[in-house]
Amino acid sequence: GKIAALLAQEAGLDADETADLARAAAIYKFDLLTGMVGEFDELQGIMGEKYALLAGENAAVAAAIREHYMPTSADGELPDTKVGAVLALADKLDTIVGMFAIDEPPTGSKDPFALRRSAIGVLNILRERLGCGYEALVRAALKLYAEQGLSFDEDAVACAVCSFIHGRMEQMARDEGLSADTVASVSAGSITVPTDFFCLAHALEDARANDAETFDNL
Repeated sequence: GKIAALLAQEAGLDADETADLARAAAIYKFDLLTGMVGEFDELQGIMGEKYALLAGENAAVAAAIREHYMPTSADGELPDTKVGAVLALADKLDTIVGMFAIDEPPTGSKDPFALRRSAIGVLNILRERLGCGYEALVRAALKLYAEQGLSFDEDAVACAVCSFIHGRMEQMARDEGLSADTVASVSAGSITVPTDFFCLAHALEDARANDAETFDNL
C-alpha cells in the first residue's frame, strides 16, 4: 500500500484516483482466499473484480484489482486504467525489490519467482502507461522494507535491482530489432526512463539506417 501511494504521486494521480488506489491496494489479493480461485488459479483478479463489485466497491477499484496481474507475459495486455497500472507496477516492483533485499535474485536460468517477467512488466507499464522512471521508485520501495526491520545494504541492493531492470530493458530493445551497439550506446548515457530510452534508441537506429549525415554528426 505504501509503495502504491508513492507511485501515485510519481504518476500524477488525482485525488479520486489516489483514493481508489488506496482502497484497491488494501484489498486486492482477497480473492486468493476463495475456493473459486483456489480451484482455478487462472481466475485470480478476474473473480476479484466480480467479488469487489458484489461487495459494493466502485468500478475503478474493482477494475484495478483485475488489472494488477497485467501483463501476464512479456507481450501481454497492459492495464487500461491508470489506477490499475499503478497497482500492477507496485505489486511487481514490490516482488522484485523484496527478493533482491533477501538476496534471492535470479541466477543463470533459474528464476523461480519470475522476476525477469515482472521486470519486463514494470518496464512496459512505465513505457506505455505512466512515462516515469524506475530508479527513485526502487529506492523508495527499499526504504519501506528497511523501515519494517529488514536488514540489507540499501545502496548495494538498489544498484543491483536497477542494474537488473536495466538489463531487461536492454534485452527488450535488442528483441525489438535494435542493433547491439545502438543499445550499448544509449545505455552508456544517463537516460534510464523507459519511454525516453526506447525513443532515443529507435531514433538513433533510424538515423543510422535512413540519414547517414545526421548519424555521422551524432
